Amino acid sequence: MIHTERARTTSEAQAPGKLYIAGEYAVVEAGHPAILVAVNRYITARISEVPSGNHGHIHSQGHPEAEVSWQRDADGECVSDEHRPAAAFILEAIRTVDEVARAAGVQPRLFDTRIVSELDDDSGRKYGLGSSAAVTVAAIQALLGFYGLELEPLERYKIAFIASSRAQRVGSGGDLAASLYGGCIRFCAVDRAWVRKRLLDTDVASLITMPWPKLSISRLRAFDEGQTAEQADPAMHGSLTGQPVSRLRLLVGWSGRPASTEDLVTQVRRHNPQDQPERFAEFLKSSDQCVDALAEALTRGDMDGVRTRVGEARTLLQGLSSLTGTPIETAELTTLITLAIAHGAAAKTSGAGGGDCGIAILERLDEADALRDDWKAHGIAPLGLSVCQPLADTPRGRTAVRSARTTTSAWPCTSMSMRGPTPSTTCGSSTTGSAGCRFHASTPPSPSAASRGRCPSISTP
Repeated sequence: MIHTERARTTSEAQAPGKLYIAGEYAVVEAGHPAILVAVNRYITARISEVPSGNHGHIHSQGHPEAEVSWQRDADGECVSDEHRPAAAFILEAIRTVDEVARAAGVQPRLFDTRIVSELDDDSGRKYGLGSSAAVTVAAIQALLGFYGLELEPLERYKIAFIASSRAQRVGSGGDLAASLYGGCIRFCAVDRAWVRKRLLDTDVASLITMPWPKLSISRLRAFDEGQTAEQADPAMHGSLTGQPVSRLRLLVGWSGRPASTEDLVTQVRRHNPQDQPERFAEFLKSSDQCVDALAEALTRGDMDGVRTRVGEARTLLQGLSSLTGTPIETAELTTLITLAIAHGAAAKTSGAGGGDCGIAILERLDEADALRDDWKAHGIAPLGLSVCQPLADTPRGRTAVRSARTTTSAWPCTSMSMRGPTPSTTCGSSTTGSAGCRFHASTPPSPSAASRGRCPSISTP
């Protein structure tokens, strides 16, 4: 259900970038899991009302190719003044939120949108941290605040998915989930064909309240970024309270070569499952088992188990690369991985591969420093990223800790509520809690949590 509050003249929101830990490519198929993390670099979207005139403007710092002016036609629809593919995600975010606003009885307005990104370098070169997803989530969060529309996080996710799928038809939506929920998550994609069909006969405001088949998002308590258990997930308590979440640390290296996720995923899907369906089905089954075993190892801080499962995930991607002729692990990424393994880390490519980033997971700080030095000496750029804190809390008792022998279907299909922990009863359905956003609760977060976390939406009356 959409709740309305006082609209604002300005609204600002941030969304973090993301990295895949495991399950890439398999997650593109509905219902198959992947593990992702949100990282501590952000895109900020700021919406400012245009008090006069008939045009709004999109400004993107460092990306003039995404800048465009727009206006409302006779029906009040957002229409861009020129074709700018780089602005597609923002324009679709505007149009999709417009539909939700109208359903709530709120009249869409003219405004300027300003985007500032930390997900690329000073030259505008991208690192593969999911900037399209992050800008979509940030824009939608800011627009909802601008119109005074209050929705559950899962409903916000669904709006972001609809907007993103209208701008680009390839992708699982896992990057959107990581950017909206933060922290580390286990994610299974919705049946995209079902969403497309529903959009033909269902308005967006109604669609986001429906259960979405195969969609599943659950919290993994993994990686030690200086958080205690109750800071990472306030719903967790008892013997874990005050204890470190995990000893494991994530290091990220950039290969120096940008890659196109859309092109790589399209190449894989073009070859499968039509060409060799049995082999592709076996890849999906093996990936599911590997991801869930890795999820358990990460949650338990079992470094030996993490090394084993990350190695399996790498082998699976190498097999997929051979099967489809898709260049997933480049020579630069092989160097990154080989150096990391020599320092006792678990390492692999992250995301679609073909360039961009590789990841290393380890538990010894001295090895982390030495690995960064080795990467630099071999032309790999350490990015200095860490896992950002969760931005939406897991329902009580639904933190994703299951046996590695558990099948994918036995994992809980959960939603995550910004207002507090409430179990979801239906896969992909919305929940409503009562505790309040932990960044805006009546009891402020601890100083350490406040200093490391960022509120996902910051609005100015």
